[in-house]
Amino acid sequence: GEQKKLYTAWAKRLKDRLGNGEGELGEERFGILADLLRLRQICCDPRLGFENYDGPSAKLETCLALLSGAVAAGHRVLLFSQFASMFPIIKKRLDRAGIGCFVLTGATSKEERSRLTAKFYAGDVPVFLISLKAGGTGLNLTAADVVIHYDPWWNDAAQDQATDRAHRIGQKKQSDREAGCLGCKSGGTGCSRVDLDDNVTICLRIMSPLYVCSAD
Repeated sequence: GEQKKLYTAWAKRLKDRLGNGEGELGEERFGILADLLRLRQICCDPRLGFENYDGPSAKLETCLALLSGAVAAGHRVLLFSQFASMFPIIKKRLDRAGIGCFVLTGATSKEERSRLTAKFYAGDVPVFLISLKAGGTGLNLTAADVVIHYDPWWNDAAQDQATDRAHRIGQKKQSDREAGCLGCKSGGTGCSRVDLDDNVTICLRIMSPLYVCSAD
């Protein structure tokens, strides 16, 4: 599809730059890192880096199907991403599907953060979209029983810390993060199955990892 073609073209650009010996100097290194970041954005949704892109996003569609299935099965979901700019895209689609959600980023005030957390705990909405850095500390979201990392973070410890928001002492459901974590890495043809219950089975076909942790 269009997304894969864009990713392949940008990956070739990066490979050519490295093949030409770029990356040795400070400024060149920043350019290489910028290209790596762009590849991650393309995997999440090309619109994060290309405003005029109007094609589909395989990861977005997979994530939305997973969210819809989880909510239909009565689950409460935390979705983390390092890209806060991804949330308006996801929220727009969730609104269209009639699924309520809250959004918490580093720009959210302390007062609003507390208000949203309390309302989520009270069951006002089934989905909470949280930037990875904003969700790493000071949150107790044990009302959730499913955690989705839309894009993996470079720092595994920071990602685990965010996941722990749904695995704090006091959660009513039995938690086993290690047993409940699933991942999918695909080159375009790979597939993993995630069973949320007997009625919901999601097939993941994505170009970069999307990790799912369930507290069940």
